[in-house]
Amino acid sequence: KVNGTSSNHVLDLAADASGVYLAGYFEGEATVGDSTLTAKGDKDGFLAKYGPDGNPQWAQSIGGTSSDSIHAVELDPFGDPVLLGHFLGTSSIGDHTIESAGNHDLFLLQASANSGGVLRLRSIGGSGREEARGLAIGDDGALHIASFYVGDATLDEFNVANSGTYGSFLAKAGGPRGLPKVTIPPESQLVPGEPFSLELN
Repeated sequence: KVNGTSSNHVLDLAADASGVYLAGYFEGEATVGDSTLTAKGDKDGFLAKYGPDGNPQWAQSIGGTSSDSIHAVELDPFGDPVLLGHFLGTSSIGDHTIESAGNHDLFLLQASANSGGVLRLRSIGGSGREEARGLAIGDDGALHIASFYVGDATLDEFNVANSGTYGSFLAKAGGPRGLPKVTIPPESQLVPGEPFSLELN
C-alpha cells in the first residue's frame, strides 16, 4: 500500500529484476514502508521502489508550494528510473531545485535505482503551460517525450508555437544512451586484459 492522509495517485509504473517503481502524486502525507513523505504545497510528485518480494525499499518526493506531478517512469539502459512530470513555480528534490519559466513546465529526472537520489534533473518549458503526458526510452537511451501545452513552449533552442489554443508536441532528447558523450583522453594507455582507472568530471 501507499498510505496517506489524503489522495494518493499512482500514474505509471516500471519494473525489472531489481523491483518495481511506482510514480504519481500525493496530497498531505504519504507513507511507503518506513518512509513518510510530506507535500510542500497542493500536491507533490513521488517515486517509490518496491523489491521483488513486494517490500518497500525507498521513496522520494519532488515538489514545491504549488502543484507538482509525475506522469511517467521508464528505465534507462543502465536500469535507473527516468521520470517525466510537470511543476509550477519552484520545485525541489533533495538539494536540487528547478524553477518554471512561465506557467507549468516539464521536468526530467534521472534517479538512482539504489537510493532514489538525483543523478540528473532539468526543466523544459516556456512562457506558456506544458504538462507531461508520456515518456518512452529507446534502445540507444534517447528520451521520447509527449506533452500537452498552451501558448509557446521552448525546448532548448527549439520553439513550439501555436495560436494560444491547446495542443500537443512530441520531442526527442538525449545523445547516445541518453547521456552526454564520454570521450577517453588520447594519452590514456589501456592494455587489454589489464586493470585501469578513469576519472570522469
